[in-house]
Amino acid sequence: MDKSKDKFLRDYAKKMGYEIDDVETARFKSLLSKTSVTIRLPEELKAEIEARAQELNIPYQRLMKDYLIEGLKRDKKIS
Repeated sequence: MDKSKDKFLRDYAKKMGYEIDDVETARFKSLLSKTSVTIRLPEELKAEIEARAQELNIPYQRLMKDYLIEGLKRDKKIS
């Protein structure tokens, strides 16, 4: 992996609340592997998410993923 991709991974990890070094970069790459998920949402909820994503100037799927990550982090702190 080139240095710019390593930096991207470290920056992304930091944004998600992780601090990683050279050794952990490879492990963190596995955390970024993705899979496709299909869920059914009420139209109103999807419209709200899309509107908020537009306000933030990000894709709505990314916003949904960020909400899921934050919810899991919050749940781990509570339990």
